[in-house]
Amino acid sequence: MQLVSGHLAAELVRVQMNKRAQAEQSPRALRRLDDDSEGGMPQSAVRQPAPAGDTESAPIFVIDDDDMVRDYVRLLLELDGRTVEAYTCSEAFLAAYRPGRNGCLVIDLHMPGMSGIELLERLAADGHRLPAIMITAAVM
Repeated sequence: MQLVSGHLAAELVRVQMNKRAQAEQSPRALRRLDDDSEGGMPQSAVRQPAPAGDTESAPIFVIDDDDMVRDYVRLLLELDGRTVEAYTCSEAFLAAYRPGRNGCLVIDLHMPGMSGIELLERLAADGHRLPAIMITAAVM
């Protein structure tokens, strides 16, 4: 499990704290992240999107009860050429997940119902060991 850090974490916190952000703000934020002259992400760290027909890339499962965060993470990943499936809660992911399917989880730590940790425990108990990145807006 990894914790989100650096530019993405800072941007997610900014989005989380500004619930009234307009959709048109997202492209500006992404340009800012890509602009090294303003302290953004260095160009060498920016991955080029995968070809449209790339069937070998496993999906990234984004699970977050916060619509804004979930949609923003999905946007960032899709702009990077990733295949993304987004779910509003752990239970919705479990209902849709097919055993044996590859992928990576991006999970909110604190959600109503089954938490991110409880989801990982459930998957492990069922023999599914997907890589996971845990995110949270909670101050720890």
